[in-house]
Amino acid sequence: MRERIKIKFFGLIQGVGFRYAVKQMASKLNLNGWIKNQPDGSVEALIEGRQEDLKKFLNQTGKGTISAKVEEVKVVRQRRICLRRKKQMTKDNSKNFEIKF
Repeated sequence: MRERIKIKFFGLIQGVGFRYAVKQMASKLNLNGWIKNQPDGSVEALIEGRQEDLKKFLNQTGKGTISAKVEEVKVVRQRRICLRRKKQMTKDNSKNFEIKF
C-alpha cells in the first residue's frame, strides 16, 4: 500500500544542506515528492511511497546529518493512496523527488 505524508522538520536545518541530503535519502528509497524551506525556519516535505520505505525515511531524516540538527519531526498529514485512483487523489503527480524554492 502506498501512502502520502506531509512532514515538518524543525531545528538547525536551513542553509546546511539538509534538503539535499533528504533528496538523496528519498531517491535511494524510491520515494516521490518534494521538500521546501519555510519562512519560519522549518522545512516542509510531501512524500509518497510504500509504508515500509516511509518508515525508514522518517527514521533516517529524524537523525539529521553531520551539519543539520533536527530537533523535532511532525507528521502533519497521512493518507493511503489507492493505486487505481492515484492520479485523482494526488495533487503533485511527482515521478521523483525535487527541492522546491
